[in-house]
Amino acid sequence: MSGPFDIYPAAESLAFAGIAIHSAEPFHHRLSSFIEIVPRKEELDLAYLPRAENYVSPFMFTHYLLGAAADGRYYQVGRKINTVEDACSSITLAYQSLCIYHCCPYVMGPVYGFRKGQVPLVLQVPETSGTNWEHQDPVFRSPPPPFFPWHSRHTFDAGLNHFFGEVSRTYAELRERRWMIAASRFTSALNGCSLYAAIVDLAVSVEALLPLKGDQVGFQARLYLALLVGSNYQERKQIEDDMREFYKLRSAVVHGSLPEPEEKVLKLLERIALYVSRALKKTCGRRIESEILTELDYIRLVGTPCYSREKVMFKMKPQDLAAVIAKANDIERYDSCRAFLSEPDEEGYRDLMIELKLGNKTIGTFEPDLYIMHAPQLQNVSRWEYWVSQDADGDLTLIVTY
Repeated sequence: MSGPFDIYPAAESLAFAGIAIHSAEPFHHRLSSFIEIVPRKEELDLAYLPRAENYVSPFMFTHYLLGAAADGRYYQVGRKINTVEDACSSITLAYQSLCIYHCCPYVMGPVYGFRKGQVPLVLQVPETSGTNWEHQDPVFRSPPPPFFPWHSRHTFDAGLNHFFGEVSRTYAELRERRWMIAASRFTSALNGCSLYAAIVDLAVSVEALLPLKGDQVGFQARLYLALLVGSNYQERKQIEDDMREFYKLRSAVVHGSLPEPEEKVLKLLERIALYVSRALKKTCGRRIESEILTELDYIRLVGTPCYSREKVMFKMKPQDLAAVIAKANDIERYDSCRAFLSEPDEEGYRDLMIELKLGNKTIGTFEPDLYIMHAPQLQNVSRWEYWVSQDADGDLTLIVTY
């Protein structure tokens, strides 16, 4: 009978978990030198499904989140992250990165570890504490994930890989514990089993990420999140209004008044999750208090970012962004690039995208905001702002100021 090591003969140990990814077709994507997303295969199913069915229905899985290593790292219960390499081989961090990057829940089964000639180990099982499946009240018994929609249009590309790398470095180097706590609670909110738990987890994520002090926590939360995530007045006003309504929900929950899972409430939670996802992506790898909060406080008190005093501005054309992206992803060769705006999301926001091609083959499509920090002009610069400009001919340019 064939097994996982027939597919990965060079590996000494393997770990994998079933994961539900709503894509049009099965696909393969490598996240790091250890981790990859693979479609279901018979060799993996035979080893995984009989064990996983004790925890969750295996029929919902479409792919496996799999790690392969030439050493025994995947055959250790309670393995700790001590280096960036350890983090880049973590299936749970890869799962967390997927949820944050796409702002989307992913149902994942238990993680099993395998080693040649050894009995498989259970490395992690799905969390079920606090759920009440038999309860008649829909607030308590909603099946996961009830609030945040799956999407089939999410991209699995080098931008995702870059973000996973930043998450790995954040955990390995303990760069910012605030960010780590916020990321954990956000992932819990997306994949939770009840409305009240999702509301509390999102509130904890916001308050862990942004150092809110003293009284008026709700006011500070909506102000700082609007300044951090919104790019213009309209966006910031929408975020502030949504956060005001969200904190009414949060207050009701912590005082024992549970809201009904109405459409209006669920749509509000979707928008809040999107704002927090953007905040996590924007702050990953940076010092929250010394870098992020200092700039937000300046905007709050003066009404303008501090870069306006310094008058330093430069433009990045598509070819400039392509060069930075290629260098960050070790892409040695490409012969053309294209800048375009993504399709509007649920809130009407559109992101600048850069496509790299070699001949007629697309190497990848990337979000420049994940790579701006690598621009030569921003080395040794801790704070900057940017926006997209489009001229009369439709050409796109990124304008950066610091």
